[in-house]
Amino acid sequence: MSAAGRRAEPGSARAARAAAAPPSAAAPGARPLPPLERAAAAAAIVAAWTAVFWPQVGLGRAFVVGDSIAYRAFSQFSLERWSALGERTFWNPYVFLGFPAVASGADPRPQWLPDALLSAWDALFQGAWSPELPALLALLGGMFGAAALARAVWRCGAGAMTLAALAWGLAPGSIVPLAFGAEARAATLALLPFALLAAERLLAAEARAVRARALAFAGVLGLLGLAGDAGHAPHALACVAAWTLVRGWKRAARLAWAAAGAALGAALSAAAWAPAWLYGRWAYRPEGEAALAAARDASLAARDLVALLWPRAVGFGGNGYWGGLAAADHATTLAAVAGAFAVLGLAGAARGAARAPARLLAGFGAAGALLALGPGVPGAGALFALPLPPALLAPSRWMILVQLAGALLAAHGLERAVARARSGGAGRLAAASAVLLALAAAVAAARPALERAWRSAAGAARGAPANAPAAADPFAGEARRAVSDLAARLALGGAALGAAAAAGPAGAFASGAAVAALAAVDLGPLARRELERTTGERDALLPPPIPRLAQVAVEDPLHRAYPLDRRAFLNNFWVDWRTRTIGGLHPYPPRPWAQAAGAGLFDRDGVVRAAAVRYVAGEEFRVADSARFEATRDPRVMALRGALPRAYAVPRVTALGADTAVARALFAAGFRPEQVAWTTDPAAAGEYPGSPGAVLRWTRDDPDALALRVSAPAPAFVVIADAWFPGWRASLDGAPLAIHRVNHLVRGVRIPAGDHDLALAYRPEGWDAARAVTLTSWAAWCVVMAALAVARRGAAPARPAPRPARPARPSASG
Repeated sequence: MSAAGRRAEPGSARAARAAAAPPSAAAPGARPLPPLERAAAAAAIVAAWTAVFWPQVGLGRAFVVGDSIAYRAFSQFSLERWSALGERTFWNPYVFLGFPAVASGADPRPQWLPDALLSAWDALFQGAWSPELPALLALLGGMFGAAALARAVWRCGAGAMTLAALAWGLAPGSIVPLAFGAEARAATLALLPFALLAAERLLAAEARAVRARALAFAGVLGLLGLAGDAGHAPHALACVAAWTLVRGWKRAARLAWAAAGAALGAALSAAAWAPAWLYGRWAYRPEGEAALAAARDASLAARDLVALLWPRAVGFGGNGYWGGLAAADHATTLAAVAGAFAVLGLAGAARGAARAPARLLAGFGAAGALLALGPGVPGAGALFALPLPPALLAPSRWMILVQLAGALLAAHGLERAVARARSGGAGRLAAASAVLLALAAAVAAARPALERAWRSAAGAARGAPANAPAAADPFAGEARRAVSDLAARLALGGAALGAAAAAGPAGAFASGAAVAALAAVDLGPLARRELERTTGERDALLPPPIPRLAQVAVEDPLHRAYPLDRRAFLNNFWVDWRTRTIGGLHPYPPRPWAQAAGAGLFDRDGVVRAAAVRYVAGEEFRVADSARFEATRDPRVMALRGALPRAYAVPRVTALGADTAVARALFAAGFRPEQVAWTTDPAAAGEYPGSPGAVLRWTRDDPDALALRVSAPAPAFVVIADAWFPGWRASLDGAPLAIHRVNHLVRGVRIPAGDHDLALAYRPEGWDAARAVTLTSWAAWCVVMAALAVARRGAAPARPAPRPARPARPSASG
């Protein structure tokens, strides 16, 4: 169509044509990316990733705080059993009276894999130079995904692609989960750009390619689900759903394919999410006022949003932070360079062919920022009183949408700036650059006044005395760092805008490369700061020397240890020491255990005896009542007199109406676990005259399988003093037997008179079915993908036959 024809075309016709166009056709006239520029962008991304993670990749150092050390013991335990016995291990017997490690996400090994692939995974990663390598590679892949998504949406060049990759991969929102060992969360975030890219390609696909694109979309969603992170998966899936619906709302057929892809993605990842969802039904989560308080502690204040451009706007780390979170050791930020170009990218939401994706991303950013304020938003408090998933009780996690939107808008802003500069419109960019550089100089000159203003604002927010001397002011040091940071960010932003303004004479490629380099300088130190605080020698991951309490208790597997010191109680090193205890560490422990701990039941002698506790020790522990305790071979470890073993029989089981009534009965001073067991299950209630004379003999004591030989002169009730949890099944002489929850925490079974073989086995709820669905779905996915590839190759147009050579002319002499 000619220019005159385009001008004469009615607006409604133009709108209809735009709606019918593929979503990614924002810049249909954009030139293909030259191979040299593509290679340069890839090299820059890899170089930035390598520089930031060189201690892990090149020097073999490890992340040694957070989840890295808290949950390493679970996967190490299951790995050792797989290597030695070829058995998958789902139940960890050493903490929380026993704990479903796989279903709870505490053991991240992909035990759903077929045997050969699981062994290959362990050989490749568990003993690797860097066990964090899968998560590190996932982050690198996520950076390439962000670059590819920017290219698909904006048709931008190498510099803008690199900027999107750096703003997504090196921002604290992506670095911090990885640095603190939350590898599943890091993998989930890394896959998010790929999920959006797959959705974009599906919506823009031609009819002959739509099936392959739908399968690719399903595959990415399947991998995202298999990452197994409950902390960010809801946010990522909400983002993908919103992107797909908005970008494809006028393409119903493509949305139907997207829905089919999402359903297949759910099947591909069922082995991860189905057992985790079923575990969540019995996992602890705050409710009511506790949920509201947890949400407040994890919510931003409006002033935190300034840190998107100025990382130290409200401080972070220690007492220097004065934002809305209960504590913060890092800023949620894009920093100055990416932030400045994201602002320019927002201008694209007002006009131009790219306004639709720009508006969508602006909506993502606004929604993420608003949701991150949590109960601070008027009227939102009632929402957090609802029984929400635990992940949604941390509103600040919604800022990942702001980071994603900012990274993509920054790429768009850089592309627009370079295009404007090359077309002779560099004046405004140069002026903005000059303004920012002048502001940086002004901030440096006015440092004392700005430091006082910052300290005053911080003190007012935290309720500090207005005229506190600087020496006693907890904000004094942070104020100096904040003002210096402001000057540096303004200078970097000004330099980046200046580099974009120079695109005319310098060329788009060189200008974009300069901006990307400045972004690396801007974000790199923030990333390194987080990584340096959490990186150490690999020896730091080894368990500490076995304490005296564990040395004594490990020799007696039929009883448990009770560490009275809080740090030892909330610890998973007991798994390394192969010592059973009643404590442990997990953000969402089993709900019965959490309720017992919250009600103070573990302070009652009857309850700890019912849980097979025998050995007690603590730094401040002093024996005041020798009738309750006796000495062990170690004078610092005492043994509880009358301790019950992990299997014992009781003559009476009494059913009460609710868990609260059971808790009151357990708390009572007169509770004797060898005489009575309390339950809410009427089917277990009754008198059991055979219990006093019952003889119990252990024949098997493995994590996922127990067996006892029981001899009882009359009906008896046997208490297995290990944690009750769905997934345990019992059999008596090979016939199914009901398991009852007794004493709020543990298992019990009814035994008829006579000699019997009692067996108990554990499989996570839904594991077998979900694993079968996942493996079958992946097999089908591979077969169909291969068939489509073969069909596509067979349908490729054949090359035209070469034209026959003309016959030679007869020579004149012929």
